[in-house]
Amino acid sequence: MILIKKYFKQKQWEDTWLSFKDLFPADEAGKEKTYVREVQIDTDIEILFPDEYINIVSERLTLYNELSKIKEEEKLKEFEKNLEDRFGEIPPQGIELLNTLRLKWLASKFGLERLIIKQNKCIGYFISDQQSDFFQTPIFGHILNAVQSDSQSMSIKEKQTRNGLRLLFVVENVYSIEKLHQKLEAILIPLE
Repeated sequence: MILIKKYFKQKQWEDTWLSFKDLFPADEAGKEKTYVREVQIDTDIEILFPDEYINIVSERLTLYNELSKIKEEEKLKEFEKNLEDRFGEIPPQGIELLNTLRLKWLASKFGLERLIIKQNKCIGYFISDQQSDFFQTPIFGHILNAVQSDSQSMSIKEKQTRNGLRLLFVVENVYSIEKLHQKLEAILIPLE
């Protein structure tokens, strides 16, 4: 609660909408400022290309490697189309794998370093540096507003870890990677 109280003390709320681009602070080069470089995801949801879909192990490994290098939506859609052209309709586990990349990109923008998605719940760990500028950004403020307006399925908590106090973003009723991504993306939609 310390970070949340600190945030509300330092921030005055306005009734005007923020434009989508204002949510993500730009660095000197005009790109979005990156607070999280890599998001770690741990899940009990099956995310893979099944043996029945791609039965040659070396081919699957090559595709996983290729997939790990994709950093933008357009390239991911191209990858998805190529998969369908070569192997047919992508099974649900494969779709969830592709959606995991989308979720990672979004989680990075949300300042989340780690997501644990298990037992129909997602626990996201905000960046560990409590002094980070991220906690003063409009996107963090908007996350707080979203949690406040949907406290039945989302919450923000503090947790003492061996590395110190961490701020967590908790989402309940998570039954798929796709639905979680949609829920998080919906936080931003009104601002476009």
